[in-house]
Amino acid sequence: MDDTHRSAVLNTYRYLRLAMIAVVVMLFLAVATQRKDATGWQTSISAYYFTAAHSVFVAALCTIGACLIVYKGNTDTEDVILNFSGFLAFVVAFVPTQREPLFGPGLPAAYEVGIGVRNNVLALIVTGVVAEIARVVINRNVDHQPLSSWAKRATLIGWAVLAVGILG
Repeated sequence: MDDTHRSAVLNTYRYLRLAMIAVVVMLFLAVATQRKDATGWQTSISAYYFTAAHSVFVAALCTIGACLIVYKGNTDTEDVILNFSGFLAFVVAFVPTQREPLFGPGLPAAYEVGIGVRNNVLALIVTGVVAEIARVVINRNVDHQPLSSWAKRATLIGWAVLAVGILG
């Protein structure tokens, strides 16, 4: 690998890290701004799904999820865990906790999350399956070392968590 290519790869990883930091700062600012207009902090970070910070909350989790998936771990186990963590960040963004009483302005009380959850989770699952098939097809001619035993365990646990979530 020449120096120009190595520099581009390193810059990509640096920018992914910086992007995640910038998105967390954006989420913090949205939550802090919402708090300014409220009588107290919400009881959980997930409760901010129902507040004026809704759009930033969903966008931040999706962006962080994509960054975690794209980011290559130092070991195969770390890479598997990053990929599943990234996928689950999308789930957290799309599937809110039960609505709690809000300490300030938020989405209308009649806001129906079920329709959006079904729609968005279906889109996420189909996209995840297509991405996994594409990964297998793209990598079929690439010489890979087999996964370590820890990476295999992490993969099985990750798939089990996803199966429970989908079927539960």
